[in-house]
Amino acid sequence: MILNLCSGDYPIPGAVNVDFMTFREVDYVYDLTKMPWPWKNNSIDKIYMTYGLEHFENHIAVLNECHRILKPGGILEIIVPHSSSPVAIGCLGHYRTYSYDTLNYFLSNPNYLFPQKMFETVYRELRWWSGRNETKGPVRLLLIPLNFIINKLIKLSTKAFENCWHGYVGGCRDVLWIGRKV
Repeated sequence: MILNLCSGDYPIPGAVNVDFMTFREVDYVYDLTKMPWPWKNNSIDKIYMTYGLEHFENHIAVLNECHRILKPGGILEIIVPHSSSPVAIGCLGHYRTYSYDTLNYFLSNPNYLFPQKMFETVYRELRWWSGRNETKGPVRLLLIPLNFIINKLIKLSTKAFENCWHGYVGGCRDVLWIGRKV
């Protein structure tokens, strides 16, 4: 079973699309702040959570629930707003933003929030413009090649981007992190 948590009106075909609001594309309406979630331990193959984690006051409990319901070796794919994104900082519904290292550090290493390693990081990247936004027309045509160039530069050194030059390109839209449950 594959879950698309906080799906909103962005369904993933083949997944159970879950949101706390009713949208035409939502398969299951559930308030994910109510825990434990209705799925059994070690019962889910993959979880997608795109622009959802930042909306939870208790993000640690949400990540623990993801870990609980994923099968061993199951995949958690999260997209969260980057800390340099003006749109992310300005959203009243966001409890936090994230850096390139946040999810990797806290989920892939024992630490003060998670005493045991929960996930092995499979992939992570910063994305200047994810393409999911509503930009249309000529501006979108300009953003496509810029996105390619800026993302290539970010990949040369994410630390240099986050610490030195993110302001010159208006920040970064989001962080993509994929982990495998250990």
